[in-house]
Amino acid sequence: MKKKILIAILMLFVSFLAMMSTGNFFAKSGQSQVDVGSAGNFVILAKTGISTTGNTSITGNIGVSPIDSTAITGFALVMDSTNTFSTSSLVDGRVYASDYALPTPSVMTTAISDMEAAYTDAAGRTPVDYSNVGSGSLGGNVLLAGVYKWNSGVTIATNITLSGSSSDVWIFQIAGNLVTSSSTTINLAGGALPSNVFWQVAGYTELGTYSYFNGVILDKTYIAMDTGATLNGRAFAQTAVTLDSNTVGACGETVPVVPTPPVYYTLTIKTEPCSGSSTDYGTTTPPVGVYTYQSGTNVTVTAHPSAGWYFDSWILDDMYNVTTNSNTITFTMNSDHVLWAIFNPIEYPQRPPTTPPPVPSPPTTPPPVIPSPPTTNVTLTVLKFCFKPVTCQYGDISPDVGTYTVPVGTNMTFTAIDDAPPFKFYSWNFNGQELFGNTITVTVTANSTLYAMFTAKSPLYVISPPISYRTGLRHVGIA
Repeated sequence: MKKKILIAILMLFVSFLAMMSTGNFFAKSGQSQVDVGSAGNFVILAKTGISTTGNTSITGNIGVSPIDSTAITGFALVMDSTNTFSTSSLVDGRVYASDYALPTPSVMTTAISDMEAAYTDAAGRTPVDYSNVGSGSLGGNVLLAGVYKWNSGVTIATNITLSGSSSDVWIFQIAGNLVTSSSTTINLAGGALPSNVFWQVAGYTELGTYSYFNGVILDKTYIAMDTGATLNGRAFAQTAVTLDSNTVGACGETVPVVPTPPVYYTLTIKTEPCSGSSTDYGTTTPPVGVYTYQSGTNVTVTAHPSAGWYFDSWILDDMYNVTTNSNTITFTMNSDHVLWAIFNPIEYPQRPPTTPPPVPSPPTTPPPVIPSPPTTNVTLTVLKFCFKPVTCQYGDISPDVGTYTVPVGTNMTFTAIDDAPPFKFYSWNFNGQELFGNTITVTVTANSTLYAMFTAKSPLYVISPPISYRTGLRHVGIA
C-alpha cells in the first residue's frame, strides 16, 4: 500500500515538473505583442491635441492628426526649413502635424490609423486569463503575463509589479477609466519590458502626481498626466493628451526617424484641334490618358500630327508654352499637371520658328547704290484672329478691320478694345512681329498685314503676358 502511495506521489511530481517546463503551470495564454505599426515612430499621438505646461521633457517624436499644429500648445514650436516637421526645446525628437508640408499629412494619417488598429487589436485579444482582478482596485499586486479584463474602471492605489521575462506580454482590457494614485509605481520584474505592456482603456487615463508608469497606453478618449508624472512607454489617445511638467520616454528606445514615403503626382495628357471638328488631328507619346509619376521625375511627351495637320503648341496647366516649336516637351513632376497638345490644319498660318534664321555674311564688295524709288502707295490689311477653337466674340479695333491704301512710310495708329467678354485682346502681329499693348503705331513701308489677336478668358486659356510670339491661330478673316 505504501508503495502504491509513493508511486502516485512520484507521478504527481513528474507531472508538476512537466507542466513547469512547458510554461503551462499557470494555464495562461502566450500572447504576441500588439502591433502598433507606424505609430511606433511616436511616443505621443493624439487626434485632437497635445498640450503641456511646466518643464516637460519628451524623448521621441510626437504628432497630431487630423487636428492641425495649432492644437499643439505650450511647446514653442520652431518650424524646420522643410516645413515637414517642427522642433521644440521640450522634445528630443520631432513634432508632426497634419497641416505640415507633404508628405507629413499622409504620414500622420497612417500613424493615427495604425494607433486605432492597435486599440482594436488589444481590446479583442482572447482568451482572457484574469477577469476583474481586485474588482478593479489594485495595490500591492504581482501580475503575471497574460490578458486581464475588467468590466469596470481600474484604480491603482499603491505600487504593483508586473513579473515575467523579456518575451512575456501583458494586455490589460479596461472598460472604464484607468487612474493611478500619486507617487505610485508600476514596477517591472524578471526582465519584463515596458514595450510588451499594453493598457487598452475605453474611458480616460489619469496618471497621478509624481507617479511612475510603464507600458503603452491605448486610450479611446484622453490621457492626462498630472504634475511630475513619468511615463516609460507611449501615450496614444484618440482625443487629447495633456501634460504638466512630465517625463515621457519611448520605453528606453532611441528616437526613430519617421520615414518619408515617396510623393506621387498625376499627369493628364489631352489633345485638341485649334480649329475645325476633326477627330483625327494628331496623337501623343505617351498616349492621351492619366499617368502617375514620383515627385521629381522628368517626363517627356511628344506630339505627332496627322496628315494635313501640324503641331501648334503645348498648354501646360492652363499656361501657353511657346518657348519652343518642338513637338517634344520635357518638364518635372513637382505637382499634378494637365498637358494639352494643340494641332492646327496646315491651311492656317503657322508660327515662325523661335530661333532666328542665320545672318548671311556681308558681301566683300559694297553693293551698288540704288536710288530711292519715287513715292508710291502701299496697302495695309487689318484682320482679327482667335487663339482657340471656340466661337470667337471679338472686341472692337479702331480703325476697324479692312484694307487701307496709304503712301509709303505712313504711320498708322490702331487701338483694340476689350468689349466682348469672355474674350480679351492679347497682342498685335505686324508682318510677323508681335506687339503688346492695346494701342500701337506702325509704319507702313510696304504691303503689310496687321493682326489683332484675341483669346478666351476661360481658365484653360489664360495667358500671362508677355510671352514669346505664337500664331497657329484660327484664321477668321475680315470681320
